[in-house]
Amino acid sequence: MMPFPHSLQGCRFGNLLVIGWPFSKQGVYSQLCLCGCGKIISKSVYDLKNGRIKYCGRKCKNKPVNKKLAKAYRIWWGMVYRCDSPNAMQYENYGGRGIKVCARWRIYQNFLDDMGHPSQEQSLDRINNDGDYCPENCRWATRFEQANNTRQNVFISYNGERHSVSEWSRIVGIPTPTINNRYRLGYCPKDCLSKESFKGKIHRHKKYKPSE
Repeated sequence: MMPFPHSLQGCRFGNLLVIGWPFSKQGVYSQLCLCGCGKIISKSVYDLKNGRIKYCGRKCKNKPVNKKLAKAYRIWWGMVYRCDSPNAMQYENYGGRGIKVCARWRIYQNFLDDMGHPSQEQSLDRINNDGDYCPENCRWATRFEQANNTRQNVFISYNGERHSVSEWSRIVGIPTPTINNRYRLGYCPKDCLSKESFKGKIHRHKKYKPSE
């Protein structure tokens, strides 16, 4: 018999995610796998490593049939992988800090039913970056929309509106670095967004402490 293999737990092979430790089945070492369609099956370590098995079977409902479906599927797999597998490069920013995929979205078809297909410019975005992947907290968004929804962004509230610095830059026509510098110096929201130049002037203002 071959030497007992290392566990492939957390590794992805096509549509299959290895979720268990290797075990011997009729003299062949196998791994327990979760298919994107929700089925749990066992497949031999040899077949997985050699790329012979990528789906739970010929009738697997998750098998991509066109490019449009393939994009949504790749995004779904990436979501599950970075939340579940410590081997994922971005695991520490997702599963490593407690971000999870909701039970409904463990099955790809449910994810697709809730989200639909993304456009060419869109990718998956969590509205609350500290929240889980679930229908209430996710949307399809462009790169610009996602850039305005990162944990590093500064948000400024003024005249009943709340936007990120980059969004205010587009609205008021002031360079983003200018608004950022004023914010760091403690300018109030009105002065942060003012088109008046304060360069070379003694600008008197109250130290602003944002409430949010």
